[in-house]
Amino acid sequence: MLTIEHKSFLVESYFRKGVKLENGEWSYSVQAYFEEFRERFPTDAASFSCQDINFSLIIL
Repeated sequence: MLTIEHKSFLVESYFRKGVKLENGEWSYSVQAYFEEFRERFPTDAASFSCQDINFSLIIL
């Protein structure tokens, strides 16, 4: 289960990893912020898949 610290980090990482496209829209890569999560929480990250992390952000 993701802790408050995990969730806070993921939300911040999600926006930090966003890329503004030429048309003015923003693009976000699940893989990019999941990699950052794995670097920050290596032991905890082994318990989660990229889909788990993405779903957690959707329901925040």
